[in-house]
Amino acid sequence: MDLLLNLEYYRAGIQAGLLTKDNLIDYVLNTIENSDSLPYIYYDLAVDSSKDKYTICSMIKNYFLEKRYSVDKELIYKKLILLVKESYFSKIYSLEDTVYVLSCISRDYFLDEYYYSQMYELEDYFYLAKENIYGTIEQVQKDTEDFLNSFV
Repeated sequence: MDLLLNLEYYRAGIQAGLLTKDNLIDYVLNTIENSDSLPYIYYDLAVDSSKDKYTICSMIKNYFLEKRYSVDKELIYKKLILLVKESYFSKIYSLEDTVYVLSCISRDYFLDEYYYSQMYELEDYFYLAKENIYGTIEQVQKDTEDFLNSFV
């Protein structure tokens, strides 16, 4: 991925709760240390690294707006979903955490209708099963795993 696409990946990951501001700052500092020529946003992020995650994410978003840079959102959300998949199957995330993070990703991106509806349904079905209104947690778990396994 290119340098700006990486920043968007970290921004979206922070907003979805998958990544932290510290993950982003570590990436930024490492990139500065190992690169000669970078977009100025990298230096701004390094200087303002003590600011809260919302300010940092806004800086990235505003930079993209200012430069009229558009990102390949499909590549970003697929990479984020692969991170969710890894976290779920390695037991870092529970089923509830996984469904929640997927819903955060679906809200942050304009996904194609198929993925959006699947992610929305998982969130809805999880709630209904958890409240013993409709369905079972086991079925939601199977559906979630099927959805995650569709990403390679």
